[in-house]
Amino acid sequence: MLKYQPTIRCSIHTSHPPPSHHNPAQNQNPVEMYATQLLSALFIATSLLVVPGAHASGDFSATCSGFFVRDNHFLQANCGDGVGGFKDTTLDLNRCIAKSGNSLVCSRNGGYASSCSGCGIRTGAFMTCGCSGVALIADLDDCVANLGGNLACVA
Repeated sequence: MLKYQPTIRCSIHTSHPPPSHHNPAQNQNPVEMYATQLLSALFIATSLLVVPGAHASGDFSATCSGFFVRDNHFLQANCGDGVGGFKDTTLDLNRCIAKSGNSLVCSRNGGYASSCSGCGIRTGAFMTCGCSGVALIADLDDCVANLGGNLACVA
């Protein structure tokens, strides 16, 4: 005769937090780790580039006065240096602006003056030029910044 013997099976399900020595970065994809490190480094580097009197988006006219365009492509101004002083500064706008179709656009080493003439400040920080028989306008506040009293290209 066979005897019936019940079998008891038991399992315990618990949710334990990972041990304190567990490093979640160990499970991260190497490309994700590199991207995270690169973005962190980029954030730190750009934070260190803050210069007194600088306006990263351009807007040079907020801290400069008496500006005008000389010889069709040199912007001259008297700009605040961010520490209470002012200095005369000049920037070759050929380094900041290009003629693209029927527009003047912010562009490094654009060389707009080779196809434009009669450039000058008309209102505010707007420069107008005659380019291939068409009057074009550039907002210099979009293309030029004041970096510590020195005019510089934004693009």
